[in-house]
Amino acid sequence: MKPTYETHQRRAIEPDGTAHAARYAGDRDHFTLACAVYPMPVIEHLVPDGDVWSVTCPGCRTALAIVITCPLCKTAGAQEFGLPIPNTDDSADCARCVNPECGIHWGLDPGADGSCTECGGSGNTGRGTIYDPRCSCGE
Repeated sequence: MKPTYETHQRRAIEPDGTAHAARYAGDRDHFTLACAVYPMPVIEHLVPDGDVWSVTCPGCRTALAIVITCPLCKTAGAQEFGLPIPNTDDSADCARCVNPECGIHWGLDPGADGSCTECGGSGNTGRGTIYDPRCSCGE
């Protein structure tokens, strides 16, 4: 698994309380922010990831957003939606292609990488063979 802001997460807190997504850049004295804002704002302290400090910086939130790519036509920016599960009060997480010429929709697999350009977060490669049914980004 490649290091990302999600896997090596810290929160960089500005004096006004704005919380950035941060990660160390080689050692504990140097870090980067997901928003890559320049010049870097004054950071009061770094804290470990947790529910207490959710990311409030709009730039960091945009940088951390997952872009889903259609596994068929490779168009980026698929829309997420919930599809009701029959006979339950629950819904399944799905995505639909934004390309009007494609227009497919598929279920998102919780174990798959939503930004994977091979499966679009479905976990299925689309090759559909018994020997290769799952994408390498899957569970």
